[in-house]
Amino acid sequence: MWINKRTFALFEEWKGAAAAASHKQTAALIENAGLQGQIKQLEVHVARLNSTLDWFKHRLTQVEQERAALIYAATGGKDPVPTEVKVSSPSFVGVPSMSEMLNHQHHPFGTMGEDSSDPSDQLPEQVQNMPGFTG
Repeated sequence: MWINKRTFALFEEWKGAAAAASHKQTAALIENAGLQGQIKQLEVHVARLNSTLDWFKHRLTQVEQERAALIYAATGGKDPVPTEVKVSSPSFVGVPSMSEMLNHQHHPFGTMGEDSSDPSDQLPEQVQNMPGFTG
């Protein structure tokens, strides 16, 4: 089958355009994959920095409490001397620790029923007046 030169040139032009578009698409996919890898690395880095920051907050709170206790002891905090100084220590209040969350999950119904530690949930002293009392 024979085609004229103009149609052949048009097909060659389309072939070149398709190849260039394919190269651009491939380059874009490679760049996208590289950027996704960088995003994953940055997410891991941010998680590490957050845990380090939480550790520093914990240590700073501990050091400030120790400092306040030492100042209290150094100024006569153990004896009832009128010169004792109570120093308040700054502390970071953040997300509850894992042990606090697990402790709360261990007793999820801690405020309900007869096992409750809340005084308003306790049975009254005079249970004889309650309906259904046998005793």
